[in-house]
Amino acid sequence: MRKQFQFVPSESDQRRQIFQDWKLYVSNLWHAYSSRQVWPPAPGAPPAGPVPAEGKLDPRFPHYSHKPDQYKKAYSDPGMSPLQDSIQQMHYINATEMSAAESLSYLYYAVQNMPLAFYFDLARHLWDETRHFAMGVRRLFQLGYSLDQFQFFKSGPGKQVEDSWYADMYASLTMVAEPCSFIKKRKAAEAFWEFGDALSAIHCEFDMVDERMHVDFGKRWGPELFKTLKNDLITAQKLSERARLIRLEYLDVPLEERQQIAMNFPAFCGFSTVELSYSKY
Repeated sequence: MRKQFQFVPSESDQRRQIFQDWKLYVSNLWHAYSSRQVWPPAPGAPPAGPVPAEGKLDPRFPHYSHKPDQYKKAYSDPGMSPLQDSIQQMHYINATEMSAAESLSYLYYAVQNMPLAFYFDLARHLWDETRHFAMGVRRLFQLGYSLDQFQFFKSGPGKQVEDSWYADMYASLTMVAEPCSFIKKRKAAEAFWEFGDALSAIHCEFDMVDERMHVDFGKRWGPELFKTLKNDLITAQKLSERARLIRLEYLDVPLEERQQIAMNFPAFCGFSTVELSYSKY
């Protein structure tokens, strides 16, 4: 358990003691849950918070600053990665998935009074994205690259937002970003096998299994978040269509073309992000 918490700030005795109190509390919770004992009282110290409006990047990960009116398609800016013209770009994409994990952490922190199953699924989703990030960074190191050759996204809304922001973010992630990633990851896995890079191919296949589950999470919980946070009753199918239309609007696609593109999933994903160079290792 200590390894899981080694990143916690410890610049003062007071902070260290608060952390130890909450760590013991979590341990006692698990013990009470497994042994059906009395629920332990929570520590007197409040948990850390409030969550900042914008995430803070680890200094080891150079920040990608989006240029106004440029590079709106995901990963289209050539300055982000030296691998853009290579199938190995897939590892860089994995390495940026920490921003997805952090956005889900914001959601976990902000949303109250959802069913317990929602928090279980959200925790699994968050953990998956963290593993994808670690998988990508590790593979980049194995291939001889360093972090200062790449740029990474910040997480969070970047400003104070209403609760509805979290519903829109979750829909965008689970119904746009993740389903569109299937196309890349499937083709990348096939290409890596052809290049004889079994480890990279397995990475892609492993990732796709997780992403399919995340899309299922989105179909289940996206409408529930819209109902809870936006007082909006909507089906998963309509929510997916709405998320696509919002993305096309952001990409400045003419209004008269959006509906047709949104209904054609491969065409939509082509507008939303860039393809990889599957023939170049």
